[in-house]
Amino acid sequence: MRKYCLFVILLTSVSFSSVFAQSGSFEIHIIDNASMYNNRMEYHITCDSLLITGLSDYGRTPVRYHQRKLTKKECRNVKKFLHTFPIDSLDDLYNNEFNPADYSDKGYYPRLMEITVNNGSKSHYYRTVNCWVRHSDNIIQVINPLIPSEVRIKYNKADFNAFY
Repeated sequence: MRKYCLFVILLTSVSFSSVFAQSGSFEIHIIDNASMYNNRMEYHITCDSLLITGLSDYGRTPVRYHQRKLTKKECRNVKKFLHTFPIDSLDDLYNNEFNPADYSDKGYYPRLMEITVNNGSKSHYYRTVNCWVRHSDNIIQVINPLIPSEVRIKYNKADFNAFY
């Protein structure tokens, strides 16, 4: 009986410690083509770091553009945002049909974004295809100040025909 009680206490303390460890963690991962063919920028933000990678040479060479640790203040700001972010209300896909005939610029390519948000207790992956999504804009407004200006995400509502 004594061994059983010790086992239950040990198991309970391990589960509480894992819950407390998760509460401080978060992750935001964004893959963005910025409406260009053979372009891919990845933004990976965790509580302790920011990593930005992309493709160069028309999609042939992976490049690490920027990597740094987040300050405690930056980490707190993102955690505070994610605490109120409505992960449960996100759809899996936000889509606006792309018709190349509607665009006069031959270099135009549909805007594709894949976003994963994990606030420690909940996680959700969703895609946006050629449309402006309010929740995506909220995420971008929070993380863009962390990103160097030359690789910030440009996401203007005026550039889209569909809005969610």
